Amino acid sequence: MGVAFYPIFHDRPADWPDDMNGKCLARAADRLDKAAKKAKAGSIYSFYSMTREQYIGEALGGDPDDPTSFSESDVAAITWHEPEEGLRVIRAMLTYVRHDGREIDDLDCVREDLEAFERHLEAAACRGAKWFLCIDA
Repeated sequence: MGVAFYPIFHDRPADWPDDMNGKCLARAADRLDKAAKKAKAGSIYSFYSMTREQYIGEALGGDPDDPTSFSESDVAAITWHEPEEGLRVIRAMLTYVRHDGREIDDLDCVREDLEAFERHLEAAACRGAKWFLCIDA
């Protein structure tokens, strides 16, 4: 299966396009994160938050479908971010991929993931929707 990185939006419409693989981005994330930090754009990891279901399962050892397996008061709140903050990081990563990313494996797929991420964040910025980074294993 593999790990995938993708944005989750506060107001995600039902017809939201699912055009992002996220797995290529996840495989290249550490190298890209270094490039974004070097460009003083920040870190992709600063946007990470677990989904409610992930937190219940991974941090609390509960079953999200069984409310008796966890205490609702122990479920951590999601930290939401402004799309413009994420765009700075994603665009720094895209610049790196387009100009210096020759050593990145599956470069076209990584570029496609970043371009889709950028499109989604731009659309969220137009709607005023907040987001967080989901890392799904």
